[in-house]
Amino acid sequence: MCGNICRTIMWVLTMAACWFGSSAIATDIDPLDIPPPITIIEEMGDSLNSGKDREIALRAQVKSLSSEIIFISTKIRNLRELIQGKEAQIQRTKRDLEEVDVPYRLGEEDILLHERGFQASIVALFLVRRHASHYSPNMNTQNRAGLLRLATLAGMAEGLKRQKEAISASVKSLKSLRARYFEETNALVESKRMLELQRADLEALLHRKSSLQAIVFSEHKKADEKLARLAAKANDLQQLMEVLDSPANALEDSAQEKGSKYSPSADLAKHNLALMPTVNSYLDLGKVVREFGARRGNGPTSQGIHIKIENVSDVVSLRPGKVVFSGTFRTYGLLLIIEHGRGYHSLLSGFGRIYGQVGDFVRAGEPVGLMDDSTGRESVLYVEVRRKGKPINPTGWLDQIDREVRG
Repeated sequence: MCGNICRTIMWVLTMAACWFGSSAIATDIDPLDIPPPITIIEEMGDSLNSGKDREIALRAQVKSLSSEIIFISTKIRNLRELIQGKEAQIQRTKRDLEEVDVPYRLGEEDILLHERGFQASIVALFLVRRHASHYSPNMNTQNRAGLLRLATLAGMAEGLKRQKEAISASVKSLKSLRARYFEETNALVESKRMLELQRADLEALLHRKSSLQAIVFSEHKKADEKLARLAAKANDLQQLMEVLDSPANALEDSAQEKGSKYSPSADLAKHNLALMPTVNSYLDLGKVVREFGARRGNGPTSQGIHIKIENVSDVVSLRPGKVVFSGTFRTYGLLLIIEHGRGYHSLLSGFGRIYGQVGDFVRAGEPVGLMDDSTGRESVLYVEVRRKGKPINPTGWLDQIDREVRG
């Protein structure tokens, strides 16, 4: 479990470093080295899935720790009850021992008194017998009294002996009972001590588990927050992902389903191509600083073209279509995606301002955004074109879509 916590902490530190590192890089990065939007979307999807997996794992860990804490708390409560029971037994045994101790000590005193009385009787009996040996056959009253005393002393000595033996037997029994109570008390005290040690160990374990649970709860909260952020971004880009992943012309299908009279293909077919804008409408805005398919260092190949804009300029839509995404997207700034039908999409980014909103239909040559240098950085227009989800060279796509529409 400690290994899992170390790995968890290392993961958090690594993610934090990556997060702050990526934030710092995003500030100074050359816009020409930014990966294409679809790559970032895919990475976001992977990160979201990874975040969900981690959230599930942390939830399972929290549940496991909660179960362990409940189990340990139950054992501590049971041990506490056992310790209280042992303490009650110890007190009862001590009371029993006190009850036995009193007659035991009195019995020892009685034995001592009877021993002294028995010794005194023996001495007196010895003296009387020694005088009795001088008595004549014709005993007088004095002699008869002496013999009577002798018999009485002998009887007393015998009685004292029997009493001493009875008291000794009783004291021996009390001594045995007293010893047994002592043993029981000591055993109960030792059992109580062991239970208290177990309780102390469990309380220490409970403290560690509770601390671990607090850490995991914190990690769970952070994972939830990160997952919420990723989910929010994913929700914002869900329509974009669906558009880029769909090989079909969803725009014209939806227009037909709703009975709309507008269709980019139909709009394109009825226009004079000679009067429609060309890629030069973009190329004339500035200088191409990175071509389609170009690679810089070990980075990925460019899936679009990058044009450094010289002056404040409007950017137009080269062909009619529908705005399917309009908003800020990561380090791209303002991003606009237009669906043109037949599976074609154009992606434009680097704007200072976007005119179109999601759901708007735009005509060929209609301004869709403004390029300016108000951000304090170089104004670079990024142009990417996709056909059925795959990037194609933006400089040749107009001929392709025109041929497909015109037949």
